[in-house]
This record gives sequence, structure tokens and C-alpha cells, in this order.
Amino acid sequence: QTVINSNLADVEDVHYWQFAITGGEPQDITIDGMRLSGNFMEKKVKKTEEFWQFEGKTTLPDDPLLGCLLTLTKIYNKPASAQVLTTGLPLVNHRLTPDLFKRAAARAGLSAKIVKRKLSQMVQQQLPAVLLLKNAQTCILNSIKKKGVAEVIQPDAGGGCTEIPLVELAKSYIGYAIFVKPIYHFEDAAEPAQLKQKHWFWGVMKQAVPIYSEVILASFLINLFTIASPLFVMNVYDRVVPNNAHPLHQLNYC
Repeated sequence: QTVINSNLADVEDVHYWQFAITGGEPQDITIDGMRLSGNFMEKKVKKTEEFWQFEGKTTLPDDPLLGCLLTLTKIYNKPASAQVLTTGLPLVNHRLTPDLFKRAAARAGLSAKIVKRKLSQMVQQQLPAVLLLKNAQTCILNSIKKKGVAEVIQPDAGGGCTEIPLVELAKSYIGYAIFVKPIYHFEDAAEPAQLKQKHWFWGVMKQAVPIYSEVILASFLINLFTIASPLFVMNVYDRVVPNNAHPLHQLNYC
């Protein structure tokens, strides 16, 4: 134990011993070729991960829903980090819930919807979908083949595709799924009018040509009727009335 403690005290000379620490269990430790046996508690040595060379360390806890979401962001070419997806969300026990899953998916440009549906009712156009399983586990249903075989992606198992019978999958499936698709952005059908550089007066006049043409035509007709009405009345009085002259007292009865 003295040898162990003296070696651990010097951080710069700490070797990456290849052994797992199990509290209180006898361990065989080899230091610089010397094999030692003894009962070493975890507090006597550094944490296990400090003795191993991990290239991709992560401080995030195991989160099945987050793992599925990260995989889906890669499938839809919308990659995002776990920190971006979860920062600021009210995580429950440091994990996403189905409701929080929708908010996290929106940050990656994905739309998520939770539905209750049987595996037999799944259609290929709706896949991939996240299946909620027993024991707070999840998987991604990628496709369903004709032979009753499902192709699933398990992010906690490395993210590779595996094929399992639908019967076996149904035993773990609790009946709820999360359908995830990219958010569709509606584009404006009508583009805003772009005014070209025109004369400040004639440019406006050209835009109002249809209106002004109708106004001019209406004004012409009104003036035509105004001129024609007196001429008609004058002809009546000058030609018709004199030829059919009557005494004034008879005109009162006309």
C-alpha cells in the first residue's frame, strides 16, 4: 500500500493501469513490472476513468431520448451537439422527457409529434420514428420489412442498424412513438412588388394609366350628353312646336 500511495502522490508519474476498481474487492495491480495483491478501496486511488485513455469523453449522463435525437439530426443532415439541444431546458434527472424532446428537436430544425400507435399501424412514409420502450429505453424504428422484421437503430449500442422480429420488438414497445420530420418552411407565394427607378411624375402616371383611361372615357361621355341634350331640346322647340302651334290656354291641357 505504501508503494501504491507513493506512486499515486506523484501525478506526473501516474501510469494508466489497466484495471477496474470495485470497492473493497481484492485487486492484482502491476506497477512497473511489479505485481501486487491487496484490498484497495476506491478512495485510495484515482477514479477509474483517469487510468484509461478515452478519446471521446463526455460529461453528459445516459439519455436515451437525447441519443435518438442526435442520431436523427445526422439522418436529416441537421447535425447538432447535445449541449445545443439541451441547454436551458428543464431536464428531469438530467434527461429529456417526451415533451422536452419536441422542444429540443425544434432547435435542430425538426418537428416532433408524440402519438399512440401500434407497430402494425406504422407505415414506411412515417419512418424513422422513435419508439418508447420499457425500462425507460428507446430505439429508432428505421423501417419495417415484409417478413415481419424491423430494422432499428439503437444509439446506446453505437448507433448501428440491427434487425429484430416485430414480435420481439412489440414485447418491449409501450405503444407510444415520436414521429420526427424536418420542419417545412412555407414560402410566400407572392413576391413583394419591386419598383424600378422611374421618373417621379411620369412613372406614377404610367402605373395609373388604366384608371385614368376609364376616367377620361367617362368624362367624355358625360360632356357629350351635356352638349347633346340642349341641342335636342332646341331642335324640338324650333321645329316641332311652331308647326303644331296652339293657343296658350290649350297648352295647359297638353
